[in-house]
Amino acid sequence: MTACQHAEQALLDQRLLMMSGSQYQAILDMLDRPEQDNPGLADLFSRVPVWDAQ
Repeated sequence: MTACQHAEQALLDQRLLMMSGSQYQAILDMLDRPEQDNPGLADLFSRVPVWDAQ
């Protein structure tokens, strides 16, 4: 296997998900649900990033 093929395989390993049909349907169902408030996430996004703070 060439270095390029190894690199391609490494990338595929990070984005290819193996699952059953029922698992796939469960993910689709979650994505179709309406969004919910997430106070922790809102707090995180309201903070100044470390790289911007000086």
